[in-house]
Amino acid sequence: MANVKIYKHISRLLDSGKDGILATILNTRGSTPAGSMSKMFAIEGGPQITGTVGGGRIEADIIKEACGLFSTGKTIRQSYSMHDDDIEGGVICGGEIDVLIEFVESDYSGLYSLLYERCLSGMDSVVGTIINTVTNTSRKFLAEPDLTLLSGVADVVDFLKEREFGLFKKNKAAILNIEDNEVILEPVKGLSSLIIFGGGHISKHLADFAERCDFTVTIVDDRPEFASRERFSRVEKVVCSNFRDSFSKLTINDKSYIVIVTRGHSWDEVVLERALKTNAGYIGMIGSRKKIRTLYNNIISRSNDINCINRIFAPIGMDIGARTPETIAVSIIAELIKIRELGNDEPVKHLKDSIKGIIHQSE
Repeated sequence: MANVKIYKHISRLLDSGKDGILATILNTRGSTPAGSMSKMFAIEGGPQITGTVGGGRIEADIIKEACGLFSTGKTIRQSYSMHDDDIEGGVICGGEIDVLIEFVESDYSGLYSLLYERCLSGMDSVVGTIINTVTNTSRKFLAEPDLTLLSGVADVVDFLKEREFGLFKKNKAAILNIEDNEVILEPVKGLSSLIIFGGGHISKHLADFAERCDFTVTIVDDRPEFASRERFSRVEKVVCSNFRDSFSKLTINDKSYIVIVTRGHSWDEVVLERALKTNAGYIGMIGSRKKIRTLYNNIISRSNDINCINRIFAPIGMDIGARTPETIAVSIIAELIKIRELGNDEPVKHLKDSIKGIIHQSE
């Protein structure tokens, strides 16, 4: 999946009035260094390349292919193999990738700006690419998940709306042919929002990690020196407010992740009780087992609902032996990513378990 910040960069670069080339991995087979929907973008005459499709020899080959499209304005699809004997190229994954390399006119700056704004707001979108198989030129459109048109060309959208693609369930692009056109529909998920209650040491590291991992981050604290842009310069929003009143200033939905790391047990309890009244997809709280047991008993006694605590992840984070603010933040972001990508019911495995017996199998 592409880091959604690339859409901001694409919009900004196209806004300069120069055309660009966008490479997107449509499909992967076997082991590959980058997954489906990974992207790389460059503008004509500019040294800056944004994003990656895996690096190494394969990426160098794609860049070389892309440079030739500036003069032709064409769009192509290519397959690349990563053979075990390509050690000099630095890629021995053994997989294959299908890549769309498309010429993108500067006029599409607004489309990518709108896409990025929707991602920040947590809204899912579909990016459509229509390739004329006779001229090898492409056009683009942006649509709602139900394919209601938002921007771009409209001539095939009504036809497409009659079909069921399951884009967001499969989380992969759909490719179909309509007369002389090949149409590629790419699902783009809106970002999950992380709301961190408390602006202390753990929050500072967690906010940085989360922003890099495609969460939009909001910091809430009642102390101006901790709820400040100077302290949290990269987050989406900073709220300086009494914890009791702060929820009225927040937008919380099922894509929201709430992390409670305030400076005291009493404030943790205030935030936790209010968080349980929202439909947040995740609620986590730091604390010792004794503190957590006390807070649970208090909340259950007031709500008369023993099941309300089942939504809470406490103690928060993956069990990696974390002790410092930095490593505790790592354990928390790991848990958030796991829930976002795999869900709550999927057990976490060590990656090394996937290659057990590989030495014996290769002999």
